[in-house]
Formats: sequence, C-alpha cells, structure tokens
Amino acid sequence: MYFDRFIKLIGDEISVILKGDRAVLRFIVPYRNEKGGNMSQELKSENLNLNSVNQDTNMKSILVAEDVDSNFLLLRAFLGKMYILIRANDGLEAVELFKKHKPDLILMDIKMPNMDGLEATKAIREISKDIPIIALTAFAFDNDRQQALSAGCNSFLTKPISKMALLEMLDQYI
Repeated sequence: MYFDRFIKLIGDEISVILKGDRAVLRFIVPYRNEKGGNMSQELKSENLNLNSVNQDTNMKSILVAEDVDSNFLLLRAFLGKMYILIRANDGLEAVELFKKHKPDLILMDIKMPNMDGLEATKAIREISKDIPIIALTAFAFDNDRQQALSAGCNSFLTKPISKMALLEMLDQYI
C-alpha cells in the first residue's frame, strides 16, 4: 500500500481499525506552519513573549497547565482575546511559571507528564492559598472531583470544555 509507505516516510503513525464490514483509517502527520516550525514549538514560544506584554494593560492572566496542543488551542480560541494566557506543558512547568508570573487564575489539567495536576496544585498551594485553581479533566466521576478539591482546586470542569461553562466559572473567580 503506497499510502502506508508515505505515512511511515514522513515519520508519524498510521493505524487501521476494523469495525464490522468497514475499516477506519487513522493517521497522524506532523503539522508545520508556513515558517517551517511545528505546532508544539510555536505554542511553547508564546510564553517567551510574555515579558514584552504591557504591564499597564487591564487584562488578567491565566496560567493554562495543559500538555495537549489541541486542548490548549481550544482554550486559546475561547479566552485569548480576553486574557493573557501563559502555557505550561506539565505540572513542574506550571509550578515554575506560577512563581515567575503570578497569574490571576490557573486552569489545571489533571493528567500530565512529569508531575500531574493534583501534585502541581498541592505544590502551588504551599506557595499561595489564594490563587483560584480550576481543575480541567476528562475524568467526570465524583471521586475525581473530590480528589481535585482535596488537592486544593477551587472548582472542577470536565472535558470537552463548554465555552459558556468556562466563562461562567471564570466570572466567579476573576
């Protein structure tokens, strides 16, 4: 199959899932912007420009701890014009960026590499009891909610995130 060779040549993955008399072909290819960089590098570089943000602005800042690019892009689409977004790709980076930037609120993914969101929340709570932290997770069970609240999160939203629910939540805390 020529398509299979093409996908392997560009260095990503392909899979076929058989469902009855149908086959689902799934493939992932790297995204490259017009400048030749990939999406992850582009998103990581956004935080480097924070120091040039005018400190006189009335915009509030939100630390978004999210390791999945597409989830961050959705949040950026919802909030990017109303808030300054600072992105952390894992819990360790979230703690460091919190110390450095002192955001007004944190949106904390629970499942992340290196340090999960619950551990990051506990570490941030040792520094500040006042920062609002909203847990974001695909896990919607009551036990997950209780764990997030016990770790120090103020509230809890499940993925996929509803724009209306997110904005209402932010209105409560910012």
